[in-house]
Amino acid sequence: MRFAALAIVTVLSGCNNLLGITDPSAAAPTDGDMGSDMGGSDGSDGGPNQKPTVSITTPANGTTVASLVTVAANATDPDGSVASVKFDLPDGSSITDSTPPYSTTWNSMTVADGNGRQITATATDNEGATAMSMATIRVQNLSCIDGTFNAAGLPLAIPDNDPTGITSNNAVAGNGNVGTLSLSLHITHTFSGDLIVTLVAPGGASFVVRNRQGGATADIAIVDQAVTTFNGMPAAGTWKLQISDAAASDVGTLDTWSLKIVGVCQ
Repeated sequence: MRFAALAIVTVLSGCNNLLGITDPSAAAPTDGDMGSDMGGSDGSDGGPNQKPTVSITTPANGTTVASLVTVAANATDPDGSVASVKFDLPDGSSITDSTPPYSTTWNSMTVADGNGRQITATATDNEGATAMSMATIRVQNLSCIDGTFNAAGLPLAIPDNDPTGITSNNAVAGNGNVGTLSLSLHITHTFSGDLIVTLVAPGGASFVVRNRQGGATADIAIVDQAVTTFNGMPAAGTWKLQISDAAASDVGTLDTWSLKIVGVCQ
């Protein structure tokens, strides 16, 4: 009987093999065995795209420019290539350069003189990533004012005993604010103590040069009298010299007057 039972077990085992039934006692596959068949990322895709780098080389930050200005930038990409560099200029225009060396020419006379003008360079790589660099510059195309300005249309008669008097204009052109200012004038008058003389800046600020000083002394002659009242104010514009006669009997004329101005350009 023992031999008969063994034979039956052997026959059943063979049938299981033929039917594809796995022996429960067989070892289960490990995680390592499964992974070797599934595959996966090996880093060959290079990871996320890296941004390019860009820096403005010309003009340097903080410099003063005039006339035609060369604007240039260096741009690189660590994992690809730079597609283009776009320059945004102080006058609102933009220029895109797709070929190194990245540069353009800008006419600085399209904006007013002054500080705080900005140039921006934006680099774009072949995957669309961007990076930006900025330079802040000063534009100065007009020379900073430095000269003597003479009033035209003289001489002018000064009416006697007239509070309105006369006003003489002096057109001053140039760039910058008043650094130093001096006044020169000549008035012919038989009684200088009658006269009130006032200098008025383009913005309306005023300085009383003479207020009925001098008594019976004839004429007023001033050479390079320093006036600090207007320091820091805009120099360009129409300056005025106002003269009135505050007493009767004596008359005279404004013969000449001028301003010597040295400007400060920021």
